[in-house]
Amino acid sequence: MGVFNEDITIKKLRSIDERKFSRDKDKILCFSCIYKLLRHCEIIRFNNITGHSKVSCEFILYDTHYGRRIHLGIEKDEKREMYYPRTLIVERDNSDRFIIDQEYIKIINTKIISKHPFKSELEVAATIEGKQQGKKNKILKRKNKQI
Repeated sequence: MGVFNEDITIKKLRSIDERKFSRDKDKILCFSCIYKLLRHCEIIRFNNITGHSKVSCEFILYDTHYGRRIHLGIEKDEKREMYYPRTLIVERDNSDRFIIDQEYIKIINTKIISKHPFKSELEVAATIEGKQQGKKNKILKRKNKQI
């Protein structure tokens, strides 16, 4: 919602720490690919010892978008018995270092459940537009008071 409300923008993220932004730029720009990744991906059971990695997760979902290999590490919350995204790794060189020598899993069915109570994408868009209009109205009211 911070992105939709324009509380989080690329310009604001860059202004906080230019070096960190440069390091994480691919992650930030590929974040929008997560939905596509969930809809169409390959999946492995991840063993960080075999993968020679510090990454800790049970599964990795991966695919290639915009010439980059995107990996979404999935972990299980034992208390709630639900899986959640733990890490997002983006590699420009399409490296297979996280997936080589790992156990591939065949996806039989997928179901994406939204955490948000919206009924449809149209309703989400309408809600966001309404919030943006409300934000603009508040700004106009403040400007009028200052005059």
